[in-house]
Amino acid sequence: MNVPSPVSPTSLRYIGLGDVSGYAVAAAALVRALDAAGVRVAWEPLLPGGGLGLGYAPARAKDAGPEDLRALRDDAAACDVAILHLVPEYYPHFIARERGRGTRVVVGHTVWETDRLPAHWPALINRLDAVIVPTEWNRQVFRDSGVVIPILVVPHLPRPARDVTAADRERLRRRLPPLAGRRVFYTISTWLERKSIGPLVAAFTGAFSAEDEVALVIKTTAHDLERVRRDPGHEGEAVPVRPQFEAMIGRAVLRHGRLPPPICLVTDDLPDGEIEALHELGDCYVSLCRAEGWGLGAFEAACAGRPVIITGWGGPLAFLRPADAYLVDWAMVPVQPGEANASYTPDQHWAEPDHAGAVAALRAVAADPAEAARRGARAARHIEESIVPAAVARNLLAHLATLPGLPAAARPAGPLRCALNAARQARRKLFAGKRLR
Repeated sequence: MNVPSPVSPTSLRYIGLGDVSGYAVAAAALVRALDAAGVRVAWEPLLPGGGLGLGYAPARAKDAGPEDLRALRDDAAACDVAILHLVPEYYPHFIARERGRGTRVVVGHTVWETDRLPAHWPALINRLDAVIVPTEWNRQVFRDSGVVIPILVVPHLPRPARDVTAADRERLRRRLPPLAGRRVFYTISTWLERKSIGPLVAAFTGAFSAEDEVALVIKTTAHDLERVRRDPGHEGEAVPVRPQFEAMIGRAVLRHGRLPPPICLVTDDLPDGEIEALHELGDCYVSLCRAEGWGLGAFEAACAGRPVIITGWGGPLAFLRPADAYLVDWAMVPVQPGEANASYTPDQHWAEPDHAGAVAALRAVAADPAEAARRGARAARHIEESIVPAAVARNLLAHLATLPGLPAAARPAGPLRCALNAARQARRKLFAGKRLR
């Protein structure tokens, strides 16, 4: 990726989640890159809470969010641009607030997983000056779904490198059975229908038996995020995932007439150090997801040099080339939405992973670990060379400088004007002949 000439700092408010979700991880990485590029960033994290009636609300505590971003907290700062790294349901509140503060440009940052946006999203998105998505594939999905504002493609960025400590390894070890001598497959995902943990368990138990020196670690949530209990006295409560998991294992034993290798279910929230330790412990990341807008689990595994088995459709193809991963074949099927997620509807489609293809990929990795390691190394090198945080931040600034919310007549003199001029010049050099869709 080419890095344009540096631009002078301008002021930007970045509003995003401050927990450990995928949205939060992606937001924090881009905030770090913008800060490193010299932009004056006011970081505003949201944490779980009912203040907005949507599940998250602006954090009051100054120690909220990633520790290294807390110095950027300035909720009252006047800014030229606001980026709302949130799902579109939050946009009306923050658009109104930022317009009232005099913010010139309000940009969304979101992602979607299926082949069509939720029906209510385009109207919410079109209130913005522009929207950021992580892939060209997502840009086309948004455009085909009725988004008419400028769509900027900004890839997600790797987390800062962090050394795994002996304490991290020990804490993770205590959560798992002995795995020495086994080839460890692993996945990190929430328990959702689109994440396809059931098909993953079915493929793994179909590929291997208890006599094979392999294991599977599933890091997931303690509760099903789409279903609620209906039994008397517990109506509306979240459904624990462990009984569902145990039923999957039981069905596999009956189907194959044999015991499976160790399959470890981890439902505790893990700190970053233990997540890094899991990437270090694992030999191969596997996800039979039906739909991903990007796929942060696979992305972080690939950044760590781990080979990846994944359904070959959607967002992950932005960073995984066929020769660098094990892409599982799929068939497009109508979405089967969970009970508690109205954004997924049967008029949308996602990719059902091919069971036989998944079994073959798992066996291929186990049979030829050297080839798997080569693919993992190639994927890591490709990401390092093609997704450079400094270049991504500067390209984003160059795109923002072209938006009509900052007309030349309204541009103040001084640093902001210099920043806009430099960004426009950089963009002309970088994107000559390319039209922003």
